[in-house]
Formats: sequence, C-alpha cells, structure tokens
Amino acid sequence: MPWRCAINRFFKAVPWKILLLLFVLGIFLRVPVFFDHHDEGDEIIYSFLVAQLEQGNGYTLQDTDLIEYGILDKQTYGRKLFFHPPGGVGLFWLFESIFGSNGFPMAQMFSYSLFFWSMVAAAYLLGIAPMGIVLAGLLSAFNPIIVHVNTHYWLDGPLVAF
Repeated sequence: MPWRCAINRFFKAVPWKILLLLFVLGIFLRVPVFFDHHDEGDEIIYSFLVAQLEQGNGYTLQDTDLIEYGILDKQTYGRKLFFHPPGGVGLFWLFESIFGSNGFPMAQMFSYSLFFWSMVAAAYLLGIAPMGIVLAGLLSAFNPIIVHVNTHYWLDGPLVAF
C-alpha cells in the first residue's frame, strides 16, 4: 500500500517532538480567547448571526436588536442575505452547537490547529528539509497577526485555516 509507505516516511522525516512543543506553546498563546471579553463590533455581529441561525431565522441580522435599535446601519446590515461570507459563521454555529458557550473559542482553536498542521504538511510535501519544517511550525505557532485573530471571535481565524 503506497499511502502507508508515504505516512511512514512522513513520520520518520519530521522532528515531531519539536513540532508538538511548538504547537502546544501556540495553544497557550491563544488561551485568552476563552477568557477575554468579546464585545468588539464584529464579535457581537457574529454572535448575533449564530443566534439567528440557531433560532432558524437564517443568515441575517433582520429583526435583531442591532438593527431595530439603530446600533447598526439598517441599509448595510439589515438585508435579507448578510454580506459577510457564511463559512466562518457556519463554523462558529457548528462548534457552538457542539460545545455550547465555548463554541466560538473552540472554533478558533480548531482553526489554529488546522492552520498549523496544514503548514507543516505543506512544508513536508514540498520536500523542505526537517529544519525548514520546524521553521514552518514556528512561524505558524507564533505569527503575531494570526495569534491576535485567534484570540477574537473574528472570521479571520477560520479564513486563515482554510
């Protein structure tokens, strides 16, 4: 089975202990997503969109307090089909359905995990030397922009992952 040989070569070629350490350290940098206050504008919008999906009202902010009380512009945000792409909000909704109030933070942790291991796998598949693979893991775990977006309820976390 050729795929089994490829997997064995992958595990032999990659310095797993170092990568695992980098991955775990990267998780620690993102732990604030579980404890910070998430009251920034986009975070509130995404929370309302997830609530709308949970209530079966669709991917819209129509008939929410954000529109009814004029917190957000009705022309921009009060449309039937909301203008942000639904993939990230759908991921937040899925994780909130599974993990409850920790859904948003778990979605961001999932996004970080997918991003980190995808970069490591891409480096390996490109034939980069083991230290280059470690560098890909290092940059994935500690990139300040990505760490920052993973500590908020923003669409940028899922966008980076996918």
